[in-house]
Amino acid sequence: MKKLEGFRLDGVVQKITCPFLMVHGEGDEQIPLALAQKCFDAVGSKRKTMKVFTRAEGGYHHCQIDNQSICASYMWDWVEEVLEPARSA
Repeated sequence: MKKLEGFRLDGVVQKITCPFLMVHGEGDEQIPLALAQKCFDAVGSKRKTMKVFTRAEGGYHHCQIDNQSICASYMWDWVEEVLEPARSA
């Protein structure tokens, strides 16, 4: 853990300007939702989305390990909605 102390997103996420998507499980035991929200709030992009998966829909745990297909589906839909129009322009 000592070696990982320098690996922080603070100071980096503020510089992100491209469209940004964060997916998170409401019951993630490795990264609490409040910490994920704080990171998301700091992202510098004007177009950012945070999707929190609940126990009822699946994807509740870390990396949506309990329902990865719902996460993958959500991400591809987001890519199509957000990035495809920019590509066509």
